[in-house]
Amino acid sequence: MNNLQQRILTGIIAGSAVVAAIYSHPVGLLVFCIIVSVLSYIEYKNLHGLSSIITAALGVGAIALWVSVTANYFLQPIHNQLIWMIQLLIISFSGIIILYRKPIQQSFLQWAVALAGYGYIFIPFVLLFWLSFPNDSKEYHFMGSLGLLFLMWTADIGAYFVGKFLGKHYIFPSISPKKTWEGFIGGLLLTLLLGYFLQQYQALSDRNWVICGGIIAVLGLYGDLFESLMKRNADKKDSGSLLPGHGGFLDRFDGVFLAIPPVYVYIQLLKIVY
Repeated sequence: MNNLQQRILTGIIAGSAVVAAIYSHPVGLLVFCIIVSVLSYIEYKNLHGLSSIITAALGVGAIALWVSVTANYFLQPIHNQLIWMIQLLIISFSGIIILYRKPIQQSFLQWAVALAGYGYIFIPFVLLFWLSFPNDSKEYHFMGSLGLLFLMWTADIGAYFVGKFLGKHYIFPSISPKKTWEGFIGGLLLTLLLGYFLQQYQALSDRNWVICGGIIAVLGLYGDLFESLMKRNADKKDSGSLLPGHGGFLDRFDGVFLAIPPVYVYIQLLKIVY
């Protein structure tokens, strides 16, 4: 089985499992967010060769984060400032560790990189979970998160196949040698088209599915290039090998990390109803 066949088969199997999990129950969405964020952070740690002690301290923060989100889903309104207070305490505690490690300059740098990765990976998936609970309610709208994932996957698939067969003009060949402007434009147009169809059958007010599709396609490209830059610095082709044909979880969800926070802010600021 060649790489393209592996890519398609993995996409069908994994994508179907994700859709079924998110569609069936909010716990399915929660489990998806936890698994992908944790495995992505492990790959991030390996790419940067981070200290196990420092990342373990932030790992405790990740556990506290998801326990808080879970508890707030079952017991309290989804948004609770206690979540962020717990995070600040654990992040501060993890920073204290560098005072007892030598050399302190290297430990501080590792902590900074580990902390940046923590925000880069975990926060977007918390926001993705919250996007299925509009207006801070407990009423579950699975399309709040699933629709955005559909847009993201469409941008990736469109860019991959259009770039593979029509791509000639490379965007940043020194960072990502296969990314082309033709692929990006193809992915963008397909994403906007999907946004239009979602607009007809899963209404967001005005044309917000289309706008969200545009945000995701553009920032998804930056997310892909950013993750490619990390791999080049680590001299790695893929972030992992758990997804045959795709690489690792960082490779597959790199668009989520940069695209979801702006989409979340956009939806919250405009008080979009869906």
